[in-house]
Amino acid sequence: MMKSLLNVLHPAFESLSAFADAPAAAAPRTHVARHVARCAECRAVVAEIRAMGEAARAPTVESVPPDLWSRIEQAAAEAAEKSTKPRETPAPDAAPWEAAPSLRPTRHVPTPVRRSVVRVGAALACAAAALLAVGLLTGRTRSLLASDATRISFTPFRPAPGALVHVRYNPSPRLAGLDRLVLMGQYINDAARIQSDYYFGGQYDSLATLTRAPDGALVGDFRVPADFRSASLRVSDPTGRLNEGDGLFSWILVGGDRAGRPSLAALLAGSSLEMLYGSRERENVLDTLQKYFPDHPAGFATARHYRGEGAFSGLFKLFQGAERKYLFFYSKLEKVPSLDADRIVAMINFARQIEEPAEAARWTRRLVREHPTDPRTLPYFARVVHDVELREPPRDSITPYLPVLDSLLVLAGPGVKPDGEARALVNTYGDEAMQRRWLLQTLDAGTRRGELVRGLDLGDKWLMDAEIRRRGEVLLRAGLSGTCSMPRWLTRGWTTSARKENFCTSGRAAALASLSDIALRDGQNAHALALADSAVALVSGGPFCLPTGRAQRGEALLASGDTLAAAWEFAQRYGREYESWQTIEARKALEARLRPSVNAEAWETMRRKAGTDWKKCRVEASARDSLDRSVR
Repeated sequence: MMKSLLNVLHPAFESLSAFADAPAAAAPRTHVARHVARCAECRAVVAEIRAMGEAARAPTVESVPPDLWSRIEQAAAEAAEKSTKPRETPAPDAAPWEAAPSLRPTRHVPTPVRRSVVRVGAALACAAAALLAVGLLTGRTRSLLASDATRISFTPFRPAPGALVHVRYNPSPRLAGLDRLVLMGQYINDAARIQSDYYFGGQYDSLATLTRAPDGALVGDFRVPADFRSASLRVSDPTGRLNEGDGLFSWILVGGDRAGRPSLAALLAGSSLEMLYGSRERENVLDTLQKYFPDHPAGFATARHYRGEGAFSGLFKLFQGAERKYLFFYSKLEKVPSLDADRIVAMINFARQIEEPAEAARWTRRLVREHPTDPRTLPYFARVVHDVELREPPRDSITPYLPVLDSLLVLAGPGVKPDGEARALVNTYGDEAMQRRWLLQTLDAGTRRGELVRGLDLGDKWLMDAEIRRRGEVLLRAGLSGTCSMPRWLTRGWTTSARKENFCTSGRAAALASLSDIALRDGQNAHALALADSAVALVSGGPFCLPTGRAQRGEALLASGDTLAAAWEFAQRYGREYESWQTIEARKALEARLRPSVNAEAWETMRRKAGTDWKKCRVEASARDSLDRSVR
């Protein structure tokens, strides 16, 4: 079944272009070659690509010097000879990022198969070659990743674990009037780097206070932890008034060894950081990976200049040769008996960047074989299964993958929380016993982390399970007694402690509401009502105006026999202006339950009154927020 499905899926044009340009010895080993061998349509496309390549090289175009190609080859040979020499390690205070080494051009440049492009293929190829020659003949190739101007410096530039770091910051004009700023940071070590949900976790903590120096710069010091690899840093205005400016920009601090030399582990950690608001620091880290560790695919696997962005991305991709670079690493690493997980993961990412899902699946299977306990193995394998699912095969085509997912979850260990894609597959195709196992591990993993959980949407099915209720209660109470960490995607540009306090308060209210659901299922009506009262008290007014806890309070009152009071609580929950389709369905089911005791007219009157109260609360909250900003 799988083989027949793959037969009807044609490779992308980029894959056919790479196949047409690949060496004769390497081409037959690829899955594209096997597909072309049995597909007449793709063979015709490959033939057309090769014909256009020959046509593009054949004519002589006016204004192009006759010795252009010889000069290109000579410059490329010189560049290649220089690139093979060992690079000296820069001093710790040296310029942090330099342009990546020039890429050697090829003489065979395929042109996209479009009728309109065929007419101008020769001119386009020669013009592009001329542009490339300018860079090679001048001795430098302008990087596609222009460096952003920076206002911050660190000493030492590549701190070793446990080192004291001195920060010097020249503020932007918007922040120049402040004599005190806060340096916010998020550390990452090897353990955090490979967590599948790291992008959505973590916390920007205050690392240092930057104060005004005699020369006008703001300076401060902080010490990196003993397991330091890398950190994402940004500068914040402690008053909360200036949320823009450099408060929205972030930098990467990458660790090194005691002599300040680049560290592969630190660079890999830095490349895994997702930066704020379009910061290009991560691309600089990838350039450094390419420069100092050219034999590691990680620097090439996720580099921005291999991504399909912009009108000329296809043309740039041809000259940079992402497919050729992938084949280079493939031929080098495929025969190695055992690879570390980082290199395999890099090859998976590389294959996905060049839109080769079959190659990504090949490396993922190797990751499963060689590193089944690595926390990244489960989400990567789930991605492969999801790719199969997108082809809409019969349901029984997905079922054979489920035992592997189950085994990977066990091997990953009890502290690993399965990612959303894997859980979705289990919830869709797994049986009830498997779904229950995964839910229990998800709850236990959250308890081990001790982070505040913003409520549990277990649904009636799992709330009937006493063991799940018990573990859910342990998770919620552990979160309420632990620390509150804002998801990283919510920390972008948020600089005030009030923002964090509001987020954590609403999270505690959601956790209390879920505890009320559990208590009600356990028959503890009075306790459920008390928990719901606490949730409502936290967010009913102030800056929130949220309905959190209202439905739970209504259920507890309804269980106690106070139907009219319960109806008012439900009206507060469902009297808002905006409702999703899920909310509408829940409201309709509730109205059917209330209908014997509360007539439709009384219910609508309560809903309108609740909606008016909610709008009034929002207006008052907005006015208070404006007043607070003007005072600050």
